[in-house]
Amino acid sequence: MLGCVASIPLQLEAATCIEQTCYPTPSAAFKAAKRGDTVRIDAQDIHGDVAVITASHLRIIGTPGKTRLFAAGKSAEGKGIWVIKGSNTSIEGIEFHQAEVPFHNAAAIRLEGGHLRVHRCRFIHNRTSIMAGKMPSAVVSITDTEIEGHPDTSRFSHNLYIGEIGRLIMRGVWSHKGNGGHLLKSRALFNDIQGNRFSDAPGEGGVSSYEVEFPSAGRVLFAGNVVEQSAQSANQIMLRYGAEFERTPNPGPHSIRILQNTFINHASGGLMLKFDPVPKLSSEIQANVFLGAGMENKMGNFRSAGHRPPESLPAAERAYAQFRY
Repeated sequence: MLGCVASIPLQLEAATCIEQTCYPTPSAAFKAAKRGDTVRIDAQDIHGDVAVITASHLRIIGTPGKTRLFAAGKSAEGKGIWVIKGSNTSIEGIEFHQAEVPFHNAAAIRLEGGHLRVHRCRFIHNRTSIMAGKMPSAVVSITDTEIEGHPDTSRFSHNLYIGEIGRLIMRGVWSHKGNGGHLLKSRALFNDIQGNRFSDAPGEGGVSSYEVEFPSAGRVLFAGNVVEQSAQSANQIMLRYGAEFERTPNPGPHSIRILQNTFINHASGGLMLKFDPVPKLSSEIQANVFLGAGMENKMGNFRSAGHRPPESLPAAERAYAQFRY
């Protein structure tokens, strides 16, 4: 008589793989990676594994909501969780948590190479989610991604800080719970910001400074976004353009188009928009909705038309405008 043998599933440790070769940690895989590789990181919580990524044209793939990296007090080169020195890097489905360094300027991703694409990622309680330096030809694209600010309000930091790159593209990004810095600060030569939500909504606990800032001017298309300011905002300007132009100017041309956005101000005053003096600025502000207190804008020369006042919105749309992005 043959005995019955129970089937016992084989338990494999989570790993990071390049094709058929697997490594115990992402940092080990990145050291072995070559140009054009695809690096797949299993669904797992990874603590204290930080990395410098030097290979170019990498595609790094995790499982959204299940591949989670925690800095756990560690940093690569004293800068953050991942320092990317290669170009044309694509990152999908990764969560980054708690990037911190002694000087409080850590980033989950510090970009020092070329182009970067981030898709379906989450950045939770990092000093900064993505920080990019001066790379005038680089393009950074961020899509379908959540950025939640650091809970420590004693030292401010920006949710997203982009330096002098060629182009910033954002689609479907939710940046919220700021901690005294901005939900977005960008010095990119061209900013293509469409269909996002920048919010410190009531009950979220955010205390951002500006929700959105383009301090060095340049070209901006800001369309179809929801921008929401809490009553506790540290600086009651919601969107500012050109504040540091005299010290750190973009080379131009300079233009800003603000189209079909919803601005919601829970503070008792402040400014929805503020544009500082920028030479030869072309501007267009049309078909936006402004809800709450505060002047619509403060600037000299602009073209503004076609706004819908709050009373023109149906009651349901007024109630849920902050969730539309």
